[in-house]
Amino acid sequence: MNIRKCMKETDYIDDCLRKVEEKFNKSSHNDWTDGDYKKLARSIADLSGTVISTHTLKRLFGKIKYKKFYNPQEATRDALAKYIGFDSWEIYVGTFQTQELNPVSSLKTEGEGKQVRKRNIPILLLLTLIISVTIVLLIKQRTDRNKAIRLHVINTEGAVPHTVTFKVNTEDFKTGSLILNYNSIHPYLGGEYIITDQKDSVINYTYQVPGVFRPKLFSGQHLIDSATIVAKTEGWVSFYHPEKDRHNYWLDNMYRYSSMDGFLSLTPLELIKYGKDTSTVYYTSHRNIRDFGLPGENFTLETMVLNNNSTGGISCYDINLRIICLFSSSSIRIVENNCQGFALLEFAENRIEGMNADLSFLTRNKKNWTIVRIETRDKMVDLYLDEKKVYSGAFKSDMGEIVGVEYRFKGSGKVDYLHLSDLDGKTAYKEEFGEEK
Repeated sequence: MNIRKCMKETDYIDDCLRKVEEKFNKSSHNDWTDGDYKKLARSIADLSGTVISTHTLKRLFGKIKYKKFYNPQEATRDALAKYIGFDSWEIYVGTFQTQELNPVSSLKTEGEGKQVRKRNIPILLLLTLIISVTIVLLIKQRTDRNKAIRLHVINTEGAVPHTVTFKVNTEDFKTGSLILNYNSIHPYLGGEYIITDQKDSVINYTYQVPGVFRPKLFSGQHLIDSATIVAKTEGWVSFYHPEKDRHNYWLDNMYRYSSMDGFLSLTPLELIKYGKDTSTVYYTSHRNIRDFGLPGENFTLETMVLNNNSTGGISCYDINLRIICLFSSSSIRIVENNCQGFALLEFAENRIEGMNADLSFLTRNKKNWTIVRIETRDKMVDLYLDEKKVYSGAFKSDMGEIVGVEYRFKGSGKVDYLHLSDLDGKTAYKEEFGEEK
């Protein structure tokens, strides 16, 4: 009987959580407060380099009830395993193989058969011992190899400018080079750091632009480890992007939000004042990176947006809304009528592009404001435009807590308001941009 085969994923999760509770060394998890869950989340992030939301931890430990067994995504399982001393979830689960048992089958019970069974018992026990020792050695060899190169991260979140310390264990790293990709490009330092020996094992990198970043450690093309960094804002920040450099987010094109015309907007007049060229195609975007206190699987968002030639928009009038979570993001792109080829719908692992699918329901009359409402519940999502449901679907990934909202317009669009609430209607964040400041 193979114990690992007999055990279910629920058993591995339960055993791991029991060890997490023991290591955390608090009272029973039944008595944990919100503060305890926040401390545990920080402790796990410091040891594993991965941020697990307090909502996910509460769901795992049963403080938030779930209608069925909650099996978190791979990154969460790996972080939990690292917290209790393993280098990955796979290695942690693999340790159960060492408990493999091989009961002796029933052979003949009379005469010569009885003697054959007695002679075979020591041989079978010896084979079982050899197999078990081999498995243990293979697991240890793999564990030692993985321990030799691992990414440790200090200060996984903070307000910009935010400096993160990366520590790479290179003790057994002899030849070649490791590459740390920051998931952020500095105009002078670039976007990665090459680690050639032990003296390069500590790297300090400052994230100067707000956002959620996922740095990765590579050996050649092989991904070894990764982390999640949250560089927060104090309110809204805005960016100007010329079309040829539309993905550039940096200090020279970043501006503090100001309610010049009563809306969240970078108007053409403001851009001209900043010395920006509005005579060619450009994009504007607005980010707010903070703890919104809502899980990506259970929330309601409502906002009202506009983009047309009166606001400073540009043909096809893209209106992009992105909800940034710890583990993944969701996005919708609303466009002018007859421009559905540029539309986009993305929720967690599901991505639908207008180039390959009919997304005409994401088109709107450019003259009118559009009310967008997104509701997610237990990994089901409903999308409403102007109070009409236009899409409903399911996703599988654990998205983690909402840590950012971003608007992006082709040209200069406007946002009138943004409301975020939980499933009971309790407001988590509310901004009425049109109100007097």
